[in-house]
Amino acid sequence: MCAVIRKSVEGPVQKTHKCVTGAPGSSKYHSQMKTPGLMEHLRDLEVALHQIETRRNRARLDQLLHPDFVEFGRSGRTYTRSEVLQEFSTGGELEPVEARDFELAQPGPGVALLTYRSAHRSPTGALHRHSLRSSIWVETHRGWVIRFHQGTPADSR
Repeated sequence: MCAVIRKSVEGPVQKTHKCVTGAPGSSKYHSQMKTPGLMEHLRDLEVALHQIETRRNRARLDQLLHPDFVEFGRSGRTYTRSEVLQEFSTGGELEPVEARDFELAQPGPGVALLTYRSAHRSPTGALHRHSLRSSIWVETHRGWVIRFHQGTPADSR
């Protein structure tokens, strides 16, 4: 991993690692720094995908989902882009999703791995369906789009 950015109460903390470029065994190294504001931008896009307004807006989903988007759901089911678009357009209620502990890694130019914890808030206010989430975002001529997402059941800590 080339760069890891952690968001904390005090603000973003940046860790930079050396990255090997070129052929295996090459001694050519570079240091990759985070793109300013990328953590906040991708966090905002990710959180928008939790919102009912975004999920019901086909044009907005077309902008955010990569043509080859795939999701491994917390249930273990795999979803394609077309299945996600179909499911989101069918209606139904959506409990509010709370997301926290965002971290960003940039394994290469134009690629970002966003990880975080989430939980659904029930009508009584209780948090449930705790998950660890990871998304791969790629930068395209249209901006950042989500290429892959995975949810894994987690404890409530």
